[in-house]
Amino acid sequence: MAFAWEGIALELSDDWAPTAITGKRSAGYVKLGDGSHRAVQIRWQERKGSVDLESRLRAYLKLLDRDSRRQKVPLSYELEASDQGIGYRYQGAFSGRGIASADIDPDRIIFAEISSTRSERLSNQHRKVLSTIRPASDEDRERWTVLGLDLWLPLHSEPLKREFVSGKTRIVWRKYKSMIEGQRWGLANQLMQRHPLEEWAASVTGLKVISSTPDVVHLETRQFLGARAMAIVKHQPDRNQLTVIKVNSRWENMRPEESWIG
Repeated sequence: MAFAWEGIALELSDDWAPTAITGKRSAGYVKLGDGSHRAVQIRWQERKGSVDLESRLRAYLKLLDRDSRRQKVPLSYELEASDQGIGYRYQGAFSGRGIASADIDPDRIIFAEISSTRSERLSNQHRKVLSTIRPASDEDRERWTVLGLDLWLPLHSEPLKREFVSGKTRIVWRKYKSMIEGQRWGLANQLMQRHPLEEWAASVTGLKVISSTPDVVHLETRQFLGARAMAIVKHQPDRNQLTVIKVNSRWENMRPEESWIG
């Protein structure tokens, strides 16, 4: 399973899911869990001027040491050179292994680690997960992937709202004065047995069908002052899901395309 947020992507097994997402493009934090004592944590900060990566890393580890000492267990740690920056591992009341990098993203410093509330070795998980971290952008698009929703959106789309509930993922972004909404619905094959795709797409989006194929429906409605609501609904039977991408905009270059859906 891929996870991509604010221009940072990594690969995880299907049992991982986000448990915390805060901040924005310039500075933020994501935590993912697998239902056990382990977590993947990613922190990023905008880089300004020259960067003393080791000093920033040691300041972070000092905070972890403070938290560990509250449980009467001092933190020990080691640093090591890495192809992407500085690798680190720590052991105390909890344990972790990660990387601090100014190379993954040219505009940001990224700290990524796998941690555990237990004292344990994390080298295997570290190699499997953190080695997959990469940028999630190309020249004009950026990938957003979470809980089955997989979209390639125009650069500089800013997430405003998110809804993660059983069987449904919904995120709303703003791109200048345009609004983009993405939805992922599970149990699609069962839904399609009860409702034709065109009927379901019109009901979910509130828009008029303008064209369709067996698995894809395009919808559109002209709105006040020239703004349009435009949508694509795609049935992905191999994933047993439906993906909805809806845009409210007066700009033709914001018209959604099938290539937006991963």
